[in-house]
Amino acid sequence: MLAKNRASFVPYLIAAVLSTGQIAFGQAASAPAAAPAAAPATAPAAGGTGQPAEGPGGEAAKPAQGFDAPDAKVDTMWRNFLHYVTIAQVELATSTANALVASDVQPKDVYLASIQPDNPKPEAILARAAKLQGMKELCDKIAKIILDGYQTYRSDPKYIDKSIRDMGTTLQAYYRAKEQIKISGEYALPQLIYMFGNANTSDTLRERIVTVLPEMGREAVRGLSCALEARDLKVVKVVANALGRIGYYHAAPSLRTALDRQDVSKDPDLVNVITAALQSCLQNGNNPAAINKPPAELYYDVALKYYYQHESLKPDERFDTAVLWHWQGEKLVPNVKIPREVFCDLYAMRMSRVALVNDPRFYPAVPLWLCAGFKRELDLAGAKIKADPTHPDGTQPHKVYALASSPRYLHEALARALNDQRLGGTYAAPLAIKVIEVLGMNVGARSLVEPLNDGAQPLVQALGYPDRHVRYPAAEALVLALPQERYNGSQLVMFVINEAVKQRNALLAVKDNDKKNSLKDLLRKANYEVIEEIEPDRIVQSMMNTGGIDVIIMAGDINPVQVLPRLRSELILQNTPLVIFDEGEKLSEMARKDGKTVVAGFAVGEPEFNKAVGDALKLTAGEPLTPEEVSSWSIRASKAIRLLGLTANKIYDINSSRMGLIGTLKSDNKDVRVAAGEALAVINMPECQQALGAMAILADTPEEVRIAFCNSATEHTRRFGPMLAEDQIKTLVTLVSDEKNRPSDALLVALSTLLGSQNVTSDKIQGLITSTVDHD
Repeated sequence: MLAKNRASFVPYLIAAVLSTGQIAFGQAASAPAAAPAAAPATAPAAGGTGQPAEGPGGEAAKPAQGFDAPDAKVDTMWRNFLHYVTIAQVELATSTANALVASDVQPKDVYLASIQPDNPKPEAILARAAKLQGMKELCDKIAKIILDGYQTYRSDPKYIDKSIRDMGTTLQAYYRAKEQIKISGEYALPQLIYMFGNANTSDTLRERIVTVLPEMGREAVRGLSCALEARDLKVVKVVANALGRIGYYHAAPSLRTALDRQDVSKDPDLVNVITAALQSCLQNGNNPAAINKPPAELYYDVALKYYYQHESLKPDERFDTAVLWHWQGEKLVPNVKIPREVFCDLYAMRMSRVALVNDPRFYPAVPLWLCAGFKRELDLAGAKIKADPTHPDGTQPHKVYALASSPRYLHEALARALNDQRLGGTYAAPLAIKVIEVLGMNVGARSLVEPLNDGAQPLVQALGYPDRHVRYPAAEALVLALPQERYNGSQLVMFVINEAVKQRNALLAVKDNDKKNSLKDLLRKANYEVIEEIEPDRIVQSMMNTGGIDVIIMAGDINPVQVLPRLRSELILQNTPLVIFDEGEKLSEMARKDGKTVVAGFAVGEPEFNKAVGDALKLTAGEPLTPEEVSSWSIRASKAIRLLGLTANKIYDINSSRMGLIGTLKSDNKDVRVAAGEALAVINMPECQQALGAMAILADTPEEVRIAFCNSATEHTRRFGPMLAEDQIKTLVTLVSDEKNRPSDALLVALSTLLGSQNVTSDKIQGLITSTVDHD
């Protein structure tokens, strides 16, 4: 019994947080239900005499019955550690702990030393040690080493083989070995199944294997499900029986597939066993009606559970890796180096793929497979893992398969990502971004906006996504597709593009002058350009004229409860964040229901104001854009607008972009300014040419940017005719004719070209000619 009790430490091994001086223990690998946390113990070390249990050269204790003996030196170190912790000798305990975590000490030996029957439980002694000054971190390390040793030992084929063979001997040895096999868990499956099918295995051992398989619990389900592919029907029968008794839903697809095998159908008793097992799994999964589903649907159901990481399917979180099972050549083969973070993604892909193998026309499995593959990449990146052993170098990147997929499946994948956002999915936005990128690369305009069977237009829906990282590429993809026909939602595209061009507009809707001036000052300090309107219809019109509003600021003197429904009825304002500087339960309730509104008391200083605005922006903007991303998207949006102008696209109204582009001409980023100028060059509005001219003649503008603005203004003139104001032409004449403050040759040529493009009359360029009086 001592060995059994000591071995029972393993299922509750270190999931460990030592912040309170206690260790919280994880669920047993083989246990279907969570075990209670172990309470800290204060039992003294063996001996209890104030002296180490064994001296430095003392004899190692006898190993627990059925377990290998630990290394003698490590066993002595562990016993000394127990002793020094018990008598609270911090310095000696710390020194011994440092020796235990040294690089030349094998985790397996530390684990074996920790489970000897005459020692207190390691979880108890570590909890006690963690309370000693300065030892918490060391205890964390020792806990991790014990856990690693446990994992190494329980997966050791030699240890498993010995345990299996012991099961076929005496009854006492069987009970002890059975507990040890349950500790090994799924790692024991290949040898158990091999021994069961081996003709040389004794009937006694075979019967005991049949008994132990169902007791291995949830961890064994995946490996056993693979073993249903065995050609040996005796193996299939015992495996099906075990799966039925364990009773987890994710075994159902494999059991259902086994029923369709021709060799199985010829064995009525085997059919009954598999059918009963299938019913048990479906009943425990609260879906008994699924007995009539074809295998493809069952695999898809399980794939969805893996994709959303159902609790019963997640791998043991104590370990960095997990087991991906394969049935190869009548053998159960584990791949045990799968990063835990991508385990569910890989099984979701596998279940989706097998669904298609069972029914090639079961199309829902395709977009789920695409999503799971992208999510695998995201999970690898999130865990900072560079390599996945299931995708070695040379394997096609997942993007290749996505590019080769039809628009229908990509749209279905995007629809899932958008829906995941509503469900609070962690990776909803990054997943949507990956799918949109592919859609923009290989899908034409008609396919981009073609509704799905349920009428949804995922890419159009993405224009209203509460994260700019999703909205912007969606709008860009719809622009670059250059549609020739209007479609439902096309009017939203330019609002998002304009938002990307310039992102610092705020609309202030406040009547009281003192409040208005106070809030206006705070907005300007936050680098917002302020637009003032108080009527809802005027607010909507301002949104159109300015090319986008980042945030609306209100105070209580305009009744938000009445105004907000009107604003939200407009597509362009459905995702615009609102900050109300007022108080009241009615306003708070309204903000909660709206989900894009923040209510703050009016008496605020700059920090409180910035926080309220920042909180509101987070509700609809998602993760903040970095300064580099802001500039990049402004440039990309400007290029998209220019493309629309060059192609004379009739679907999108680029005139709505002019105000945002004009404001962007003053950006601190040179490339952003130049891109905005090139976009203005294709918009047929006088203010576009005049804004370019104004910046071209402004001395404070860097020379290379002035030249770019001159070129854009000249291009605009060639396209649409002269539109510069008279005072701008006079300034150009002065700049070109001023030999004392002569600009560089390059700028002089650009200014002269712009002046000449205006086709001015002689009286307007008289000064230019008369300035050459000394030249002849």
